[in-house]
Amino acid sequence: MSDELKKLYEEIDKCRGCPPGTRELGWGSPEKILFIGQCPPARQQKFDKYFFDLIERVGIKDGDFFFTNIVKTPVDMNSIDRGLFSHCAQHVDDEIKLIKPRVIIGLGRHAASFIDAFNIKAEKLMHPSSLRYPNSKVTEAQWLARLSTLVGCDSEHHND
Repeated sequence: MSDELKKLYEEIDKCRGCPPGTRELGWGSPEKILFIGQCPPARQQKFDKYFFDLIERVGIKDGDFFFTNIVKTPVDMNSIDRGLFSHCAQHVDDEIKLIKPRVIIGLGRHAASFIDAFNIKAEKLMHPSSLRYPNSKVTEAQWLARLSTLVGCDSEHHND
């Protein structure tokens, strides 16, 4: 992680405009793929394992991406207001400028709304946790094929 990114995260960690709680700052390898999530999940380990298993199926390895969230602390995304998004937009914009990713992918409807509201040049994908619902509009195979297309991975890596 660059010194500039470390400095930004020190500033975000001290931010008084962010909701209270333990902050989860961005992590990973800059310059390739940037995933933007909504906020840290309450059940971190279950989501992480599922997400990592999915992206590995299209050939994305640990050193291929950087992951950050719009809001850096766990919050109820259904009660989030535009003011908090506006506040957090500057943090995400600063991260993007420092990371310089090849592709940016927003995960979920809140990330998609955020991307649209703040004119961030990014692709959008359904949040991977919603693939687990029986009434999901997108199958895992469809989600993986779309991800593969967005990041330019060989689609033969994923299993249907």
